[in-house]
Amino acid sequence: MRNSWGISILVWAIFAQMCWALKYEQLVAGNKGKISPLKITDNNYIAILENPKEDFDLVLLATATNPEVGCLLCHEYAPIYSMVSESFAANSKGIETDKNLVFAYADFPTAKKLFQKLQLNTVPKLFYYKAGGAPDVTKVAAEYTFMQGENPDNLAGWVREHSGLAPHLFVLHEKIDYSNIALTISAIAMLTFITIRKWAEVTKLLKSKQIWQAGSIILIILFVSGYMYNEIRNAPFSRPQRDGSQEYFASGHQQQYAAETQFVSVVYGLLMVMTVVAVSKAPKIKNSKVQFAVTVISTIGIFLAYSYLIHLFHKKNSGYPYHLLRY
Repeated sequence: MRNSWGISILVWAIFAQMCWALKYEQLVAGNKGKISPLKITDNNYIAILENPKEDFDLVLLATATNPEVGCLLCHEYAPIYSMVSESFAANSKGIETDKNLVFAYADFPTAKKLFQKLQLNTVPKLFYYKAGGAPDVTKVAAEYTFMQGENPDNLAGWVREHSGLAPHLFVLHEKIDYSNIALTISAIAMLTFITIRKWAEVTKLLKSKQIWQAGSIILIILFVSGYMYNEIRNAPFSRPQRDGSQEYFASGHQQQYAAETQFVSVVYGLLMVMTVVAVSKAPKIKNSKVQFAVTVISTIGIFLAYSYLIHLFHKKNSGYPYHLLRY
């Protein structure tokens, strides 16, 4: 009798588990078809992550974009994750695949309970959950390892490896920035109009030695100041601190903010102008007193600007032993 009761309870438990299993169609319907990526909060994480996922794998990004947390990597990685998830959604739309795959994210502090359940001390974290797995959010099939110079191809390859889905489903699509296209077309049209109307003046400028010198120096300043790094790494302008202030200089030489580039390029620009004045312009001044004054002022300016450049370098490398002036 006891055995029959035990078997009955086990059968009912299995039946209940099957009834409570979360299906992909239910997930899509419950979110009005918009699940790329799906937002996980304290209100829905139990229903989505702690029910048996009957027919879909799930990729979960645990992140913290709140300024109070100050997670620089979270801000850098958010657009990468969005690109991969949205590209997969576009590639798989209307196509039958071997399995369903859902991209999701949980952002602190709207998912505090989930973060506590996962015992997260650092973010971002990226987990892969297999379909039909145990209804326990801590039982992950794989965890992603973040690296320096993160890019969408790394993430797409990792998800493709664990999902086993076809490579063409992970072909990346970049969003078209129509505002930049419109601005570029407008600028080209305006330059073309000015060139046609003022052809003689434009020809004179193109033949000007000073214009080519200035352009070359500006390009050199842009390259040595780190603008290419910002474009490649999509560096944020600054980093918010817990007290609400902004950090404009990242410590160490492995990362930087866009604000650093602007500060350094301005200093380089001032150094260039004052050097040109001292070396090229001052010797041509006929009045000896004026020539002396211009030379002294430009020399002092070079000293002050270079001192400030070393001061900025100390922000990146506090162990650098040399100073000129302490700002």
